[in-house]
Amino acid sequence: MRTVGRMAAETLHAVGSILRPGMTTDEINDFVHRDTLRMGARPAPLNYLGFPKSVCTSINQVVCHGIPGSQKLVDGDRSSFVRRARKLQDGAAMALKAIDGKDAAALFHAIESIDRACESCHLRYWYPNDQRARQAAKDQGLVD
Repeated sequence: MRTVGRMAAETLHAVGSILRPGMTTDEINDFVHRDTLRMGARPAPLNYLGFPKSVCTSINQVVCHGIPGSQKLVDGDRSSFVRRARKLQDGAAMALKAIDGKDAAALFHAIESIDRACESCHLRYWYPNDQRARQAAKDQGLVD
């Protein structure tokens, strides 16, 4: 798990560095696909329950795991993605450190951090206008 977690973190960091306005979500998919194969792994989403691509690309108003295609990023998508991805990456790094140190309390803290990062992204992209979802996340302490 540590190895795969590090590989995923590296790809997440790398894809964050190439994002630019005008880039299509299909180009993101192609990059992630090549990078994953370069590391000797296979993209987990590819063909999972029929999913046709190597990565999910939910941007802007996309309600759920977006399928990469011809949609282009607009200015502001990159900074939003990088900010959210960095929180997820930080949580994953905390989890790896806790596992290495066999620290159960730190691992639970890392899991909470990962949950908060995921929920922040979900609120932004999956259900941005759903006040019930926002309130539920707030009640659970996942967002401020």
